[in-house]
Amino acid sequence: MISLLLSAMVAGPMVVREPTLQTAPQIVRIHMRVQGYGVTGTGEMILDRATGSFVQRLNLGPASETIGFDGKTAWFADATGLPIAEGNVDQRSSILAWSALFARPWPAAVTGGVVRFRGFSRAIALTVDRSSGLVQRAIVPRGDVKTIVAPSDYRTLPDGSVMPYVIKYTDDSGTWTGFVTRVSLQRSAPSTLFAQPVRPDDARISGGITSVQTLPGAPLIIIPARIDGGPLMHFILDTGGQNILTPDAMRRLGLQSVGGGTVGGGGANLISTRWANVRSVRVGAAEMTDQPFLVIDFGKLLRGIDGILGYELLARFAARLDYRTDTLQLASSIPASWIAGARAAPFTFRERQPQVGGAVDGIPAQVTIDTGSTGTFDVNAGFSRDYDLWKRYRVTRARVLYTGVGGGVKAARVRLASVDLGSLTLHGVEATLAQASAGFEADPSFAANAGEGIFREYRLVFDYAHRRLYFAPGGLRDRSGLTLTARNGMLMVSAVRAGAPAAGIAPGMRVTAVNGRAVSANDLQAVRAILDARAGTQVLLMLNGTVNRKILLRNYL
Repeated sequence: MISLLLSAMVAGPMVVREPTLQTAPQIVRIHMRVQGYGVTGTGEMILDRATGSFVQRLNLGPASETIGFDGKTAWFADATGLPIAEGNVDQRSSILAWSALFARPWPAAVTGGVVRFRGFSRAIALTVDRSSGLVQRAIVPRGDVKTIVAPSDYRTLPDGSVMPYVIKYTDDSGTWTGFVTRVSLQRSAPSTLFAQPVRPDDARISGGITSVQTLPGAPLIIIPARIDGGPLMHFILDTGGQNILTPDAMRRLGLQSVGGGTVGGGGANLISTRWANVRSVRVGAAEMTDQPFLVIDFGKLLRGIDGILGYELLARFAARLDYRTDTLQLASSIPASWIAGARAAPFTFRERQPQVGGAVDGIPAQVTIDTGSTGTFDVNAGFSRDYDLWKRYRVTRARVLYTGVGGGVKAARVRLASVDLGSLTLHGVEATLAQASAGFEADPSFAANAGEGIFREYRLVFDYAHRRLYFAPGGLRDRSGLTLTARNGMLMVSAVRAGAPAAGIAPGMRVTAVNGRAVSANDLQAVRAILDARAGTQVLLMLNGTVNRKILLRNYL
């Protein structure tokens, strides 16, 4: 069977036809005028016909990006030039598709209009003009998104090769079109031409380490930051996100946005985006300069939030998140004390998001790490379907259990016997099985998304520079499901986790007494300690001064 499969492999069809001259130049440089995402700029593609290495740059202000392949690593970089080596199978294959279609023929099995390149995660659908044999469209799967490359206006170069002078690209971010202005041919080029960019020198931290208070009791990690020296603003710390400002925050800062595109996430829908550039982002004594931001209106989903800080911040500083003391520490490098006794989880990147190798009840699984999720462990629809998890856990009905930027997501609650994240093993984990055909939850390239319900039990340490996540002891063990916050001298319920012992208590209620003793905002840490008691402990809460509620603490996560 193996020999038959190998014999069926041929050179895959290419957008760029190979040269007819035997002594054709090896390097092709393509210069473009680019219109994309509501911005006009320039672009460049450099192809190495001998190795398949390539680089593609789009210069579109804050919407700029670069992708490349150096012969081994597929990578991309944002407008600052900060590089990321892609580890997710679909994200990597979507970059390598440019090499296979433009630079050098890759071994492929071709069946009709479907091409399966060797080493790619999924097949690519090609539309080829019957009369000319030229590629008109390529549909490249990437997660839950179909990216479309549509070349046209083919012309013949001096070496006999044929290439398009118009390249149109569409994905969930929108569309860009490159109009070729000039093509130059070279005999050779240094291999460094295709290497990942050097990390930009755009971050510093006074004293080497800084600490900021996160918003106590908030259902997400909310950190204070200053943009361009302005007032303190509130940002979600989201390992799965990137720099984002809301339109309201932009108005208060007096900033201007450009362009227009879309973005997806949790849920099936896309929402509109624009772009902006800021001079300075300060979190405590840590600063990033000249940063691109997406501008997104979250509507009612994230009231009182000015934006998101994610990959860009964590890629430039080591970070420790302490749920027990509500603090975020940033450092130029990780102190040894941060990871003493910690469990390590090596990771790769799915675009900007950490992706950890592990297992779900013994099934090997890739899991994304998401501090921007209020959930515990959300299993994607494709993984559930592949391993027949709905039948395995005897669930039949789904309902909307959580909401992302793209709308509500239907899912069913289950309890997993075990979850492995790197060297960490968790038992009895509350999880959801998503029922989705679009959006983040439909992405077949990873199994599940781990969220705040797991993380809060540890001090989380992020080392993006060395691609390590550490689960250090000393977090906040939640056995009640209540998230409490101190506000205006009162102890308030800010969130209640579904399926927890405290389910039924409404956010916004005041906790006025615990076990018969009156409490106020000053007792936040003491009450947390009571709710942190061992499983089986009964706690009597008085709410709003009149409502009594008994809670039996248990390990519900």
